[in-house]
Amino acid sequence: PEAVTIADGFSSCKSLTRIVIPDNTKEIARSAFSGSKNLSEVVIGKNVSVVNDCAFYECYKLYDVYYNGTLSDWCKMTINTGSYPEDTNPLLAARNFYVKDNGNTYQAITELVIPEDITVIQPFAFAGCRAFTSVTIPESVQKVGESAFEMCRGIKEIYINADTICEYAFFQTSGVNKLTLGKNVQVIAPPIITLSAFSINFSTTKILSDTLAPPKIATNGLSASVIFTQRFKPSTSFCIKKPKAVGLP
Repeated sequence: PEAVTIADGFSSCKSLTRIVIPDNTKEIARSAFSGSKNLSEVVIGKNVSVVNDCAFYECYKLYDVYYNGTLSDWCKMTINTGSYPEDTNPLLAARNFYVKDNGNTYQAITELVIPEDITVIQPFAFAGCRAFTSVTIPESVQKVGESAFEMCRGIKEIYINADTICEYAFFQTSGVNKLTLGKNVQVIAPPIITLSAFSINFSTTKILSDTLAPPKIATNGLSASVIFTQRFKPSTSFCIKKPKAVGLP
């Protein structure tokens, strides 16, 4: 069948509680389900590759998200954010995220392991999802996009071996109690306001590193929020100083 775009005909539909987006859908339009405050379940077709700004604005009861594609496909999905980046991804409030396995059966994803065929995790790819308790990012991943895991407040453990971690990648994930940086981590890019790709409680989080040298902190012209105060040793903790307040230019 011909590829289609889901338009905004369902916006502010208060009676809508469940929607199935067919597999021949390529794109979800801007504000498609905006204001549908009782929407609690969505099935997303395997060929959806673009979700546009505000598509799921105020869908705060959207707890169950089913995806007919693969986890690799989801990592490549384009989330076109603009005025409301946190309300564009259908995972913004998800407590449960289901992806089909090789047997074409839905499996709940709680311990998220990024597939090794992925080199880039797209910006906002998993933003808002509370289904995950742990995230593992292998060395095949070269870049974790901006805000890829922002507001994933259920995460307790992170293992990351990507080369570059972009702005806000793990912003507002303060429940993390163990963060391990693999040997391939080279650049941690702080955002302009909070100045940290990670938003975690450094006083209670166990931080480990498999690398022998600290990663480079990309400061964007401002002071970095994460200052490494000792040389890394394999699988040992390292210290982090809290930054001084830095004004915007």
